[in-house]
Amino acid sequence: MAKELNRGHQSEAYHCINGGSRAVGSASSKALAAAIGVMFENPKTVALGIASTPSFNRDPDGVSRQAALNLIEGAINGALAR
Repeated sequence: MAKELNRGHQSEAYHCINGGSRAVGSASSKALAAAIGVMFENPKTVALGIASTPSFNRDPDGVSRQAALNLIEGAINGALAR
């Protein structure tokens, strides 16, 4: 899992939280969602916070919104796997 997180995925490079700019080699939102899913398989994990995502004219293509949605879906999938 950690190896995948550090590597990121070229096809998912646009799914990042900070408005489209992403550090080279950083994790994609789908890779982070997979890690969050594993965390949420633990019944003691009960909350996820996502803050400060660009919106409207700062995210015209919905890239940050999609990245946040990927993280939320990862948490949901992990909780459902309990």
